[in-house]
Amino acid sequence: MVIVGVNKGPSRGHDMFSSSAVAGARQALISDVPSLSVSLNWKKSESQESHFKDAVSVVNAKYEYNYMQV
Repeated sequence: MVIVGVNKGPSRGHDMFSSSAVAGARQALISDVPSLSVSLNWKKSESQESHFKDAVSVVNAKYEYNYMQV
């Protein structure tokens, strides 16, 4: 499993073509490796650095739930 990110800023729409996080996940998928690209919709007036830790916590919990139950 390849997890790429957390990217500062959304990777959606046309941004997906220039996002290095999405490109990393795409390359893993091409190699038949499950992958996930994670981005944080950063808002200058609202977002905080701690939101990155929150995003990582969500990804870790999802990974553990899906892959550690084997």
